[in-house]
Amino acid sequence: MKKYFKVTLCYVMCFIFLLTMPIKAFAAPDLEAPSYILMEASTGQIICEENAGERRFLLPEAERSIRRQFGDEAFSRLPAA
Repeated sequence: MKKYFKVTLCYVMCFIFLLTMPIKAFAAPDLEAPSYILMEASTGQIICEENAGERRFLLPEAERSIRRQFGDEAFSRLPAA
C-alpha cells in the first residue's frame, strides 16, 4: 500500500510541476531587420513575417546604379523582369 501511495504521489507531483511550468509560445523573433520571412523549408509554409511585402529599393534607382557601376553593356545583359 505504501508503494502505491508513493507512486501516486510522484505522479501527482509531476503533473502539478508540468502544469506550473511556463509555456513559451512561438513568438516572432526579436530581430533588428526591417523585414523578414521565416518559412518551413520542407513545406514552404510561412511561420511568421514582418513587412514581407515592403519594397526594399526602387527599381529605377537600382538600374541607374548598375549602369553607373558596370556600364550600359552589362545592364543590357541582365534578364528582363
